[in-house]
Amino acid sequence: MTEHETGSAAPAAADPAPAGARQWLREHSELGVAVVLLALGGLVVVDALSMSTSFAQRGPVGPRVVPLAVGGLLVAIAVALAVDVLRGGKGEAEGGEDVDLSTPPEWRTVLLLAAAFIANIALIDLVGFPISGAILFWGSAYALGSRHWVRDPAIAVVLSVSAYLLFQKLLGVPLPGGPLEGI
Repeated sequence: MTEHETGSAAPAAADPAPAGARQWLREHSELGVAVVLLALGGLVVVDALSMSTSFAQRGPVGPRVVPLAVGGLLVAIAVALAVDVLRGGKGEAEGGEDVDLSTPPEWRTVLLLAAAFIANIALIDLVGFPISGAILFWGSAYALGSRHWVRDPAIAVVLSVSAYLLFQKLLGVPLPGGPLEGI
């Protein structure tokens, strides 16, 4: 006699989560993103509150303002996402994505980007942010396929020096200057 004829099924193995709970979690998987955003926002807020402000305080707006704003916004977005998901909101499937998931990853690009980041980390204290940042910007552009041999380094230098001056002069955040230290 078959299972269909008897109307009884063999006892299933003990499952730690009932099928209904697993199905609910599968249908509300976006809550995982909300939890990650909430944890990240909480971490940023706690870290900002424990930050020593004596090294960079230059007025009523100190170095805590931006991290507190970012952390608070992350928490607010996490709560809004969770409420939306619990009310039945669902993200749309990626229908127009132009990535072919059957092709292997381009390890050359990944390795070149990693090399640009590692070079920045290794060189920032030796040659300063303007030079190491220019290497990072140019290396990233090269890794992502740009091959303009004059334009790319020029843009990298402008971006790097601009970022250095923005942080150093306008925001009062000290960065290693290398050759630009005395300027």
